[in-house]
Amino acid sequence: EVEIFFSRRIGIDPSGTQVPILGGLRLSGKAGKFDFGLLNMQTREVASVTPANNFSVLRVSREFRNRSSLGFIGVNRNSTSQFARDLPWNRTFGADLNLGFGKYTNWFSNIAKSQTPGRTGSDHAGASSFDYDDQHHRLDFSYTEVGRNFNPEVGFVRRVGYRKPNFGYRYTHYPQ
Repeated sequence: EVEIFFSRRIGIDPSGTQVPILGGLRLSGKAGKFDFGLLNMQTREVASVTPANNFSVLRVSREFRNRSSLGFIGVNRNSTSQFARDLPWNRTFGADLNLGFGKYTNWFSNIAKSQTPGRTGSDHAGASSFDYDDQHHRLDFSYTEVGRNFNPEVGFVRRVGYRKPNFGYRYTHYPQ
């Protein structure tokens, strides 16, 4: 329901019009137990329709034992045109933590905050989910909250201004 970074937003303006990409750089890799990704792209201005923008993304995560990890992401869109309309820039920052317990249990949590000129307060999003799955029993609890001013312009949000608790249980029987 919430994506802090969605690469297909680069090269398309908010109305869906294609915007030419002038160039960019993408680096990704692994160094020991660290994963990293860096992206920087520049789009061209489309005459009085959309300004030129520079997009930057940095993601770093660290893996631990038993499916556990800790990660951070920063996303920035900055207008490089004379006319930037009302939104000259947008930033989103986030962190995620995944903890694996034993063979069957995971707890995943993430938090994010966006910064947009003219929007203050309630500019956060977060989720936490606890899952147990031993092939016969699947149990999950989760909670998601998205503030009414959360605005990751280079991401994707289905809707804003809600809180959603969730619970589920499923039993699967495998015949002999």
